[in-house]
Amino acid sequence: MPQPLNERELQELERQLSRPSGTAGAELAQNMDATNRSMTVAAVEQLQLTDQQRVLEIGPGNAGHLAHVLGQAKDLAYWGLEISETMQAEAQRINADLIAEQSVTFQRYDGQQLPFPDAHFDRVMTVNTLYFWTNPVAFLGEIYRVLRPGGYAVICYAQKSFMERLPFVRDKFTLYDNAAVRQLVERAGGRILDLSDRSETVRSKAGDQVQRDFSLAKTQPK
Repeated sequence: MPQPLNERELQELERQLSRPSGTAGAELAQNMDATNRSMTVAAVEQLQLTDQQRVLEIGPGNAGHLAHVLGQAKDLAYWGLEISETMQAEAQRINADLIAEQSVTFQRYDGQQLPFPDAHFDRVMTVNTLYFWTNPVAFLGEIYRVLRPGGYAVICYAQKSFMERLPFVRDKFTLYDNAAVRQLVERAGGRILDLSDRSETVRSKAGDQVQRDFSLAKTQPK
């Protein structure tokens, strides 16, 4: 049975989760890919992708799930956007074959402004990044800006009631319940198309088994 993390280890884990870096960040990415896979698959299902659409994923980590995304429809164009140089490098390394064969791009950005023109994407998805948005209203506005008319975003997040019980969740996280997400969407000038709740048993990043409650918000600008 894994030993509980000490205070220094908990602080380092929180820092790495907010912006993974170095060898430890690459190792954490492998763990996140495994533990977050069900959330990611659920988000991909909510995208309801069709042939030749443009898809943006914000914070894909090492993108070990990329083949699953691209398998949803034909001739998809995918962009993965990261604040972490380590995550960008890992995603490019792990998905080298897919990058060579299909329209796949991984790039970095500043975590605030999306480096794309208006109305560029049919779908946007993001899993477990909401907690780290510096200016959530402005950032969601950026997501709305890059969506084509009729397009929408899927934001997948663990519920506040679950997150606040995790020992490594501290000042780098802003936690959300569904009411807070609805308020955020309203303030950013959007609307909720669908908000669904899920629950699963997973091994936490601290090493213990926990019941995770998470939600998927499908949203678009008004």
